[in-house]
Amino acid sequence: MNTKYIRVLAMVLAMLFIASGCSLISISSQVATSTTAAPAEESADDDAANAADAESEYDDNTVVAEYDGGTILRGDAMSEYEDVVAYYESYGYTLDDEATVQAIKEDILSYLCENEIVMAKAEELGLTTVTDEERAELEEQANQEFEEVVEYYSMFFEGESEAQTRLDVIEYLSEQGYTLESAVESMIEYAWQDKLLDYICADLTVDEEAIREQYDELVAADEEAYSEDLYSFEYAATSGELIAWYPEGYRSVKHILIPFTSEQVDALSEKQMECEDVSYYIEELDWEAELAAEEEAADEEIEDELILESDGEADVSDEELVGEPEPEDLEDEEFDDSELYFEYEDESGYGDMTREQLVAELARLNEELEQMQAEYYQTVEETVNEVLAKINAGEDFEALIAEYGADDGMTVEPGLSMGYPISAQSEMFETAFTQAAMALTEVGEVSQPVVGTNGVHIIKYMSDITPGPVSYEDLRDSVEESALEVARENMYYETVAVWVEEANVVTYPERMN
Repeated sequence: MNTKYIRVLAMVLAMLFIASGCSLISISSQVATSTTAAPAEESADDDAANAADAESEYDDNTVVAEYDGGTILRGDAMSEYEDVVAYYESYGYTLDDEATVQAIKEDILSYLCENEIVMAKAEELGLTTVTDEERAELEEQANQEFEEVVEYYSMFFEGESEAQTRLDVIEYLSEQGYTLESAVESMIEYAWQDKLLDYICADLTVDEEAIREQYDELVAADEEAYSEDLYSFEYAATSGELIAWYPEGYRSVKHILIPFTSEQVDALSEKQMECEDVSYYIEELDWEAELAAEEEAADEEIEDELILESDGEADVSDEELVGEPEPEDLEDEEFDDSELYFEYEDESGYGDMTREQLVAELARLNEELEQMQAEYYQTVEETVNEVLAKINAGEDFEALIAEYGADDGMTVEPGLSMGYPISAQSEMFETAFTQAAMALTEVGEVSQPVVGTNGVHIIKYMSDITPGPVSYEDLRDSVEESALEVARENMYYETVAVWVEEANVVTYPERMN
């Protein structure tokens, strides 16, 4: 189950912003709080707000909600509310709409009551006690979670070494209030939620009809999601998510990556980004020229129509051709959209170049990139030739991946079994990699060495991926797990709803003003 704070935010955001499906996640409350907490130093506005609270008829000990067996105090509710406000502000939203603010406060109060009622039930059932064995397991889970968070944030830090990057990430997370100790503490504090879920759903099973229904829903959802968004499909497939529907034109490939050094990878990445920047400016100029041509053609068409409508009458003046502005035209003129955009300083100088200059610059950068690739290839050429010789001698490709490959995605699931899904329209992989993978004409064929940003790839065409829905038989066991999880969640919330109704909850959101 989610922690307290995550669930409050999910409830509020789901109500106010979007209507979309989401899966339960496991993350510590400290991580969530760290992304939403207000700055340590209060602003003048904060001081004024605190002064106003002090003069209010309500104080932190005012009861803002009550239920059979307990109450919620204003101080606790306002703490949650201030966190939600900070969360909105971190994304540029200001909560100044009365109805929205009222709805948030009501939902916070309802949730806090629900949380206390549910926790009391867990205590009554003896589920809040943590044994030494359970504590050890929870500490191991927390440690795994912490490492995953550190690994994720490491992508955004650049230290002198991997060890230094790790230290920098841990220091940053600590400043945000998230440490290994806090992860362990949170994991133990909320362990009762999973126990309660297991208790409520102990005898729950799903029948074949429910499994089939879940299968149909998954197929429909994947088809809708992946028909136009190939990047999402590729990300889901390489992340090990359950895939119930495949787009057209995909094949499975595996590869052996002979890596460049980190310094070489950084240099190639930087040069590649320069090429992409120039390409962007060229595309922008082409788009602007196309738009101007379309507008000119549209103006000429309107002018021709007006001239034809005059049917030989007196000469038509420019004012008559233009005509009186429509009400919507006046509105457009008065609308100032400057606030919708932000200005940035173009330090590259590309924005001042003509298209011809940009094309020449792109050619120069591409030539430099090719020279760098050729130079770096020579540093791993001996290893590449060694791998190719073993492939030609008939050695097992997957054994060579294990021996020489530097791509972790090939050694863990789903890449270990399935490889990577590739099509001519792939958006997740480097262009050179995609083109080489799609140039292979027969299953089992192996490519020539392909130079990419991270090193040299040797790619094998493993199989074709059948488009459309995956058969029910192939997915049944996985879908049964999914259907059971959905049923467990439904039963949990239905049971909690009954407990809350029986507790006679009454809320007073006006006391949070």
